[in-house]
Amino acid sequence: MTTPLLRPASTLPLRRVLITGASGFVAASLIRRLLNDGHEVHALVRARSDLWRLAELRDRLTFHTADLADAAGVNAAFQAAKPEWVFHLATARGEPDDFDVFLHGNIIGAANLISGCRRYRPDRLIVFGSSLEYGHRDLPLREDMVLAPSSLHGSTKACASLLFQQAHRSEGLPVTVLRLFSVFGPWEGSARLLPKAILAGLEGRDLHLTPPGIRRDYVFVDDVVEASLLAVATEATTGEIINVGTGIQTTNEDLVAAIDRLT
Repeated sequence: MTTPLLRPASTLPLRRVLITGASGFVAASLIRRLLNDGHEVHALVRARSDLWRLAELRDRLTFHTADLADAAGVNAAFQAAKPEWVFHLATARGEPDDFDVFLHGNIIGAANLISGCRRYRPDRLIVFGSSLEYGHRDLPLREDMVLAPSSLHGSTKACASLLFQQAHRSEGLPVTVLRLFSVFGPWEGSARLLPKAILAGLEGRDLHLTPPGIRRDYVFVDDVVEASLLAVATEATTGEIINVGTGIQTTNEDLVAAIDRLT
């Protein structure tokens, strides 16, 4: 989907913003952009979250501690923050077959977030989905494709997307779903492929790769942040699903070869 930008994202009226999954990689860049633009940012994190990405921002953020699967905790965070914008970045992390982790983190968490939005009615809700919702395809991934996820993560993210869309259709919840592809950039965890490959190159170590041919659409985190702010600034995106990627696929081996040349 292509929509016109109503106003530059950096000149938006200042808002109270609630961010779920605030301790994560993409959130780290989004939070910094929102703070630099002057918004009041509330960070929703779990009790066991590692806050290293936000360490120097502690005095600029208001923290709320709750697991998204805890309805009372989510409600308390909404009541305290009274957000005008909500960016939902929290996502379940676990072993590929850990059904309870993905069920509670992605689906029950989505239901509790929808309940919070019902009570406190933010002006906009930006939900971060995943390209995994489409499953493995031999064609370019489009927003109007029938979903055919091949993993628990993708399946539960797809279920969550459907719940948010239903809430928009039946209740007017002002939601936009951004389906992210393979995000990279500052604050990325060292166990992910790109930083792991850079460290291996700098240190002259071998790197074990997946079988050849696996391709990903790598998108820079600052472009994801810009897309997020364009979505929240543009009323025409309400109720829409928008893919956030580059349209360019890169194999793991080509990525590592490029890093090898540079290091």
